[in-house]
Amino acid sequence: MIVVREPTGVLRKADHHEREKMLQVYFPKEGKSNYIPKMFEPLNLEVNLKINIFVCVNKLNIYFKYKECLKIKNYMTILNKACIRFEPDDPEFIRITHRCYEFINEAGDHDILHSTRFFGPLVFYLAWYKKLDNLVAYMLNKSRLEDCVDVIMLYSLIHDKGGSTAGYIQNSNSNLNLIEVIKI
Repeated sequence: MIVVREPTGVLRKADHHEREKMLQVYFPKEGKSNYIPKMFEPLNLEVNLKINIFVCVNKLNIYFKYKECLKIKNYMTILNKACIRFEPDDPEFIRITHRCYEFINEAGDHDILHSTRFFGPLVFYLAWYKKLDNLVAYMLNKSRLEDCVDVIMLYSLIHDKGGSTAGYIQNSNSNLNLIEVIKI
């Protein structure tokens, strides 16, 4: 527990930002700074998610003009830097990862995160917010029937309040029947 002494002499529990600053000062993490990089600001994040890099070579200087950063599909860099900079419960981390997952789902770039540490959270995010249509279509197009069934099972575990789908899933003999019966 981290506390802060007010000028009046009263001790209070440190808020989230004060706690992060103190932890970074006394227990520095390699690659983490005391300031939030500009790339995570809302406008710049959109730019970073849709990036087109224009390189202008002017004699000795090379300028990179970042115009919409996620278009070059640099999702891994953004997500890795967010993991370094923020704790998982930080509202900024949640905002950044949610926006990345939204963009990946809209662009249909699920295969870029497949077999990475970010694919599971992406699937959970999409299941939680009932946005699995593109992911299920992607898996069916890639003939990943087992993965598709797992995603549908996750969806039913999260959203099936009565338990009717869970019983059918356990008794289902065919994965194809399961996919046909359950409508997301």
